[in-house]
Amino acid sequence: MGHHLGQVFIKDKNIIDKIVRESEVLPTDHVLEIGCGEGWFSLAMAEKCRHLTLVELDPECLAITQNRLKDRNNVTFVKADILTIDMSGWMDRPNRVIANIPYYISAAIVEWLVTNRAYLDRNVLMVQKEFAQKLTAVPGTKALTSLTYFTHYFFEVKLLFHVSRNVFRPVPAVDSSVVSLTRRSNLPFEVDADRFFAFIRSAMWARRKTLLNNLVNNPYHPYPRSVGALPFLQQNPNRRADTLTLADFYQLYQEIAEGQH
Repeated sequence: MGHHLGQVFIKDKNIIDKIVRESEVLPTDHVLEIGCGEGWFSLAMAEKCRHLTLVELDPECLAITQNRLKDRNNVTFVKADILTIDMSGWMDRPNRVIANIPYYISAAIVEWLVTNRAYLDRNVLMVQKEFAQKLTAVPGTKALTSLTYFTHYFFEVKLLFHVSRNVFRPVPAVDSSVVSLTRRSNLPFEVDADRFFAFIRSAMWARRKTLLNNLVNNPYHPYPRSVGALPFLQQNPNRRADTLTLADFYQLYQEIAEGQH
């Protein structure tokens, strides 16, 4: 049940209560839960919020949770793949997400949250510990990826706490972490996000190579070697991409854009 979808289920009430507490859900909130498992977490959350909408693909999990929450009148059940849902058409839209995410779709879920960010002010996610380290990484550290920059552009990212693998059944091979992604009220700067993050991906193509080497040789969108004459690269000829801040990337992106006019 559920395991073929990559799910593991929490069996520790203390952890469930801690996630509910850390999520700071208000009685006025409409919460969207992605993946309900066996419904224990859903029950705890339904007691705290105005309304709970559950999106679950596994019919067996859905049936168990519907039975567990049969006395609650503030819960809506949706049998669907969350990645296929566009929230813009919903009448009463959730304003928060709580999710114990199947690990193999973690990055896709983050992208879905970005797409639907206009409606969601705060998202609390339980993810694989290594994935949480990617989300919370800082420049110059090994866990940093282009996804880190992407997430930090749209959200304030915070590690809430780590969760031992032993509180799940079946016991997974990895530990987990709970993170919050709070929508930024103002983006750091205005930019065409698709182009900007494609640029960052190009810049970070080969981990150990210099920024200039990656820009010229990456297979996604190679730039002419003349970009090395730009002020940022003149001042930082040997820097690696994973040492740059989001603001550094923006400065270089602007210099490249101005040089192409």
